[in-house]
Amino acid sequence: MTVYVSQQPTPNRHSWVPNLEPATKYGSLKFIFQGDDHPYMWPQRSLDHAVKILQNFDPECDHLMWPNTGDPTAMWCAIIALAHMGFERISFLYWNKPRENRQGYYAPIEFNLKEMHHGIKGRDCAS
Repeated sequence: MTVYVSQQPTPNRHSWVPNLEPATKYGSLKFIFQGDDHPYMWPQRSLDHAVKILQNFDPECDHLMWPNTGDPTAMWCAIIALAHMGFERISFLYWNKPRENRQGYYAPIEFNLKEMHHGIKGRDCAS
């Protein structure tokens, strides 16, 4: 079981870093991009990198996770990579914020990419 984290968190300007320890309930953490990476600057190279890191992704027991910080392009690359690799199901870990008398926690949310296709065709951008 592996939790593929889109990007390793780095401290923000207030020195805050998210606590990812609760996610380890779902597997060991593996970072797709390092904290100082900027995937938006090299989209194709970043997508190729995500494919390489996600080559052993198992939809039966692995999850993707965005750590609520960093470059959102890192998560986009991970999602596009898995879709390109032919995965029909992807599970994400969703952070539920702490509430009264309750700690925050991660919950898995699964998307079935095969069932989500509705036959929508692309449009001509010239029109």
